Order: sequence, then C-alpha cells, then structure tokens
Amino acid sequence: MSVLPVSQNKRRALVRSLLIMFGGILVAFALAAHAWDVEVRGPMLAALVVFCVLAVLEFATFDEIAKRAHYIAWYWGSLLGFICIALMQVAFAFDGSPFVAVLQTLMQWFGAADASESFAAGMLFGPLLMAAGFFIVRGVDWLRSR
Repeated sequence: MSVLPVSQNKRRALVRSLLIMFGGILVAFALAAHAWDVEVRGPMLAALVVFCVLAVLEFATFDEIAKRAHYIAWYWGSLLGFICIALMQVAFAFDGSPFVAVLQTLMQWFGAADASESFAAGMLFGPLLMAAGFFIVRGVDWLRSR
C-alpha cells in the first residue's frame, strides 16, 4: 500500500499544500528572527532545503503546457523585477529627490545599516521583486485564461 495519494491531481495538491506550509514556516522564522531576535538559522536552512525539494517536485508534476506558462511568467516577471530595481536605483540616486522622506522612514524603521548589511539587503530584495513579478504575471495570465 502506497503512502502517497494514488491520482496525479491528489499528489500535486499534497505537494502544493506542503510547499505552502513550508513557505509559511519560512516566513514565521524570518518574522521571529526580526521581531524577537531569535537565532533560527539552522531550522530555517532545513526548512529552506525541504522547500526547494518540494518546489522541484511540484514543477516535475506539471504537464508541458503548465511548464511553458511558468517559464514565460518567470521571464516576464524577472524582467519586471529588474525594471523595478533600475527605477528605484535612478529614483534613490538623486539627493534632493522626494524619496529622501522614504529613505529616512526606512532608516528609522530598520535602523542605519553598514555596507555589508546594505549589500545583503539589496541581494535579497532583487529576487523578491522578481518573484513578485512572477506572481503578478501568473495572476494576470490566470485571470485572462479563466
């Protein structure tokens, strides 16, 4: 007797549910680390490895049309993320811009960062914008095809 569900749709739903659960766990770890200054690197790394394995399993369950739709959404979503990064670089490059208030608010909220923290935040912000672009493009595509 198999532990996994028999039909492909049930397996896909199981993998997607586990993926959402581990994504929530990652968000909870990140919030706990930021809000309460708790050390969560080990559990967060383990949850991230499981999340990545589940993401590969979910992509393997897609048919060819769904894979192609994801390729297209990642391309255009990543391009949208890069455009947002470029626009923010241009907007924050000017000293007398109206974005000085935004920068001061961010510095008050998160605190002043040294060079290595700023670099790490920038390295993390790029993929987050690309993933947001993916979800926007996939959402628009899903709404158009309904």
